Amino acid sequence: FEFLQLKVCQMAMGIEVRLGDYQRAVEEHARYVRLRKDLTEAQDYAYSECLIAVYGLEQKQRLMEKLRTENRRLEEDTQKDPLTRLYNRQYLEKVLTRYDSPEPRPAQEMAAIMMDVDFFKGYNDHYGHIQGDTILSEAGRLIWEQRLGGWTPVRYGGEEFLLLRLASAKEALEVAETVRRALEAQRIPHHFSKAAAVVTLSAGVSAKVCCDRRDMEQLINEADQALYAAKARGRNQCVRYRPNLEVKA
Repeated sequence: FEFLQLKVCQMAMGIEVRLGDYQRAVEEHARYVRLRKDLTEAQDYAYSECLIAVYGLEQKQRLMEKLRTENRRLEEDTQKDPLTRLYNRQYLEKVLTRYDSPEPRPAQEMAAIMMDVDFFKGYNDHYGHIQGDTILSEAGRLIWEQRLGGWTPVRYGGEEFLLLRLASAKEALEVAETVRRALEAQRIPHHFSKAAAVVTLSAGVSAKVCCDRRDMEQLINEADQALYAAKARGRNQCVRYRPNLEVKA
């Protein structure tokens, strides 16, 4: 009987030990489940925050690019003539400023073409300013097309236009003549012109090696003198600048 009691006591002790182990196992499992849940929630939160951060960064980058594009457009608008969409004098000043640098520049031949619509004032007075603006826009379009050849097209003032590029006098004369013929080919009536029965233009061309701003300004001045010589010779033609050129109109 004592033997049985001993066995029963041993079994009871074993059951208690196993119950204790089971209880601890259950508690550990519950703790594991909680930790697993907390870890999953933390991972989900981190992933969400990462997505938000990435999306926010992409949004910021898109916004910055949009702002840069808009700033470039606004800057370009301030440097263009609103009627002809050619570059204006402000942009020309920016080009000339590049030659202000004290650092030596490579000696390169630069060409300038100065153009002027013939008897534009008479056209404006008799056909009206709206039609006059149409003429300037059409001339501007033909001049803007030369940008494809590397020329910088500028509305110099009123009915005067300027083209600049690294080029020889021969190349510049060819371009000036191309623009002159293209405008004349439009056959726009101008009954108040002494040059032709249609709208035409005159051009002065100059080319020289330019190393600084002074050279560039002299180049433009020479092209302007050649333009006046073209007017003196009857207009609707292109004249190349040469020393001692007759410029009296």
